[in-house]
Amino acid sequence: MTQTAKQKQIQTKPDYKDNWAVFKPKSKAHKYILSLCIQYGWSIDSDKWGEIADLQRLSNWLKSDLSPVKKPLKDMTPTETSKIIFALESMIEKYHSK
Repeated sequence: MTQTAKQKQIQTKPDYKDNWAVFKPKSKAHKYILSLCIQYGWSIDSDKWGEIADLQRLSNWLKSDLSPVKKPLKDMTPTETSKIIFALESMIEKYHSK
C-alpha cells in the first residue's frame, strides 16, 4: 500500500471524538433523545433504516451555547442526560405551539 493510499484510508474513517452524538444503542435515554431529534425535524433519510436522527446536527447542538450540557452524549451522567431531554422536549413544545 502506498503512502497516499494509507493517508486516504485514515481520512475516510469517521472521527468519533469529534462527533458528540455517538450514543449507546442499549440506553433508553439515548434512544429517546434520538426520537426527540426526529420529532424536532433533525432527521435524514437512510436507505437501510428509513428516517433516522441527524447525528451531526445533534452533535453541533451539543457543542453550542444553546445546549445545557456541553459534553459528548456518551460521557454524560443520567442527570446531565435528563437535562438534554428536558431541553429537547421544550424545543419541540415551542416549535409545535407556533
